[in-house]
Parts: sequence; structure tokens; C-alpha cells
Amino acid sequence: MREPADRSDPFAWDVIAQVSELLAPHVEDAAEGVRAAFELVEDALADRAHDTELGIAEART
Repeated sequence: MREPADRSDPFAWDVIAQVSELLAPHVEDAAEGVRAAFELVEDALADRAHDTELGIAEART
């Protein structure tokens, strides 16, 4: 967060606080979406690794 040029300006700090309060739920939602996407990627990679291991095992038999 950037500080206002005049750190003693209460209006600037009030605006920053209000904007932060308004954005916080959206940032939290976005973070949850990113976490969910990473979980999907992890699951897909694990599935692919498992499939690859099965393929290697089948090729050896």
C-alpha cells in the first residue's frame, strides 16, 4: 500500500482505509480462487504421474 504524500493527512488515510475495506472481500475471493486452481493443477499432475507409472508398469509386463 502506498502512503499518501502527506502522512499527516487524515482524509487520505480515511480514503485508504475505506478502499482497503471495500477491496478486502474481493481479494480474499480471488485468493481462494487461486488456491482452488492450484489444487486442480496438483490433482491433474498427480493423476498424470499415476497414469504414467501405470503405463510404465504395463510396458514392463
